[in-house]
Amino acid sequence: MSAPDGSINTFLSADDVAHLKLRSALVILSACSTAFGKSELREGTVGLPDAFVQAGIISSVISLWLVDDEGAAAFMTECARRLCSGMPVQMALTQTKWHFTAGRQGKRLARPRMWAAFVAMGVEMGLP
Repeated sequence: MSAPDGSINTFLSADDVAHLKLRSALVILSACSTAFGKSELREGTVGLPDAFVQAGIISSVISLWLVDDEGAAAFMTECARRLCSGMPVQMALTQTKWHFTAGRQGKRLARPRMWAAFVAMGVEMGLP
Protein backbone atom coordinates (compact mmCIF):
# COMPACT_ATOMS: atom_id res chain seq x y z
CA MET A 1 0.00 0.00 0.00
CA SER A 2 1.25 3.48 -0.76
CA ALA A 3 1.66 6.00 2.01
CA PRO A 4 0.73 9.70 1.54
CA ASP A 5 4.39 10.53 0.94
CA GLY A 6 4.54 8.03 -1.96
CA SER A 7 6.57 5.42 -0.06
CA ILE A 8 5.42 1.82 -0.01
CA ASN A 9 4.29 0.31 3.29
CA THR A 10 5.62 -3.24 3.55
CA PHE A 11 4.31 -3.86 7.06
CA LEU A 12 1.63 -6.57 7.16
CA SER A 13 -0.51 -6.45 10.29
CA ALA A 14 -2.57 -9.23 11.84
CA ASP A 15 -5.68 -7.31 10.78
CA ASP A 16 -4.42 -7.22 7.16
CA VAL A 17 -3.80 -10.98 7.25
CA ALA A 18 -7.21 -11.78 8.80
CA HIS A 19 -8.94 -10.15 5.83
CA LEU A 20 -7.06 -12.20 3.22
CA LYS A 21 -8.59 -15.27 1.61
CA LEU A 22 -5.85 -17.90 1.72
CA ARG A 23 -5.96 -21.59 0.93
CA SER A 24 -2.86 -23.28 2.21
CA ALA A 25 -2.04 -26.14 4.54
CA LEU A 26 0.76 -24.33 6.35
CA VAL A 27 2.30 -20.98 7.16
CA ILE A 28 5.72 -20.73 8.81
CA LEU A 29 6.34 -17.67 10.96
CA SER A 30 10.03 -18.01 11.76
CA ALA A 31 10.66 -14.51 13.10
CA CYS A 32 11.02 -13.74 16.81
CA SER A 33 8.07 -14.41 19.14
CA THR A 34 5.49 -14.94 16.38
CA ALA A 35 3.23 -16.90 18.75
CA PHE A 36 2.28 -13.75 20.62
CA GLY A 37 0.02 -10.82 19.95
CA LYS A 38 -2.05 -8.37 21.90
CA SER A 39 -4.49 -9.25 24.65
CA GLU A 40 -8.14 -8.71 23.70
CA LEU A 41 -11.03 -8.60 26.14
CA ARG A 42 -13.04 -11.87 25.85
CA GLU A 43 -10.73 -13.12 23.08
CA GLY A 44 -7.47 -13.82 24.90
CA THR A 45 -4.24 -13.19 23.04
CA VAL A 46 -4.76 -12.42 19.35
CA GLY A 47 -1.86 -12.23 16.92
CA LEU A 48 -0.52 -13.41 13.58
CA PRO A 49 -1.26 -17.14 14.10
CA ASP A 50 -4.93 -16.33 14.81
CA ALA A 51 -5.09 -13.99 11.83
CA PHE A 52 -3.79 -16.72 9.53
CA VAL A 53 -6.46 -19.11 10.86
CA GLN A 54 -9.12 -16.49 10.06
CA ALA A 55 -7.63 -16.14 6.57
CA GLY A 56 -7.93 -19.90 5.93
CA ILE A 57 -4.59 -21.40 7.00
CA ILE A 58 -5.07 -24.61 8.99
CA SER A 59 -1.59 -25.13 10.43
CA SER A 60 1.24 -22.84 11.55
CA VAL A 61 4.80 -23.12 12.75
CA ILE A 62 5.44 -20.31 15.21
CA SER A 63 8.18 -19.19 17.59
CA LEU A 64 7.75 -18.78 21.34
CA TRP A 65 10.68 -16.42 21.99
CA LEU A 66 13.47 -14.42 20.37
CA VAL A 67 15.34 -16.58 17.87
CA ASP A 68 18.90 -16.43 16.61
CA ASP A 69 19.06 -15.52 12.89
CA GLU A 70 21.61 -18.20 11.99
CA GLY A 71 19.88 -20.86 14.09
CA ALA A 72 16.43 -20.03 12.71
CA ALA A 73 17.66 -20.07 9.11
CA ALA A 74 19.42 -23.41 9.53
CA PHE A 75 16.47 -24.90 11.41
CA MET A 76 13.90 -23.77 8.84
CA THR A 77 16.00 -25.04 5.94
CA GLU A 78 16.29 -28.48 7.53
CA CYS A 79 12.62 -28.54 8.58
CA ALA A 80 11.45 -27.45 5.10
CA ARG A 81 13.37 -30.34 3.56
CA ARG A 82 11.33 -32.74 5.68
CA LEU A 83 8.05 -30.93 5.03
CA CYS A 84 8.62 -30.97 1.27
CA SER A 85 9.08 -34.74 1.41
CA GLY A 86 5.49 -34.95 2.70
CA MET A 87 6.26 -35.43 6.38
CA PRO A 88 3.55 -34.19 8.77
CA VAL A 89 4.34 -30.87 10.42
CA GLN A 90 4.81 -32.11 14.00
CA MET A 91 7.00 -35.01 12.86
CA ALA A 92 9.13 -32.67 10.72
CA LEU A 93 9.62 -30.34 13.67
CA THR A 94 10.47 -33.21 16.03
CA GLN A 95 12.94 -34.86 13.65
CA THR A 96 14.59 -31.52 12.91
CA LYS A 97 14.99 -30.89 16.64
CA TRP A 98 16.59 -34.34 17.07
CA HIS A 99 18.89 -33.54 14.13
CA PHE A 100 20.04 -30.34 15.85
CA THR A 101 20.30 -31.95 19.30
CA ALA A 102 22.62 -34.59 17.84
CA GLY A 103 24.97 -31.80 16.75
CA ARG A 104 24.57 -32.43 13.02
CA GLN A 105 24.49 -28.66 12.46
CA GLY A 106 27.46 -28.01 14.72
CA LYS A 107 28.00 -27.59 18.43
CA ARG A 108 26.71 -24.00 18.61
CA LEU A 109 23.39 -24.85 16.94
CA ALA A 110 22.92 -27.96 19.10
CA ARG A 111 21.89 -25.76 22.03
CA PRO A 112 18.10 -25.77 22.51
CA ARG A 113 18.03 -21.97 22.70
CA MET A 114 18.84 -21.98 18.97
CA TRP A 115 15.88 -24.07 17.79
CA ALA A 116 13.47 -25.04 20.59
CA ALA A 117 11.32 -21.91 20.14
CA PHE A 118 9.58 -23.42 17.11
CA VAL A 119 6.27 -25.22 17.70
CA ALA A 120 3.28 -26.26 15.62
CA MET A 121 -0.24 -24.90 16.03
CA GLY A 122 -3.37 -26.08 14.26
CA VAL A 123 -4.38 -29.23 12.41
CA GLU A 124 -1.78 -32.00 12.06
CA MET A 125 -1.25 -33.10 8.51
CA GLY A 126 1.35 -33.68 5.83
CA LEU A 127 1.74 -31.30 2.93
CA PRO A 128 0.67 -32.33 -0.58
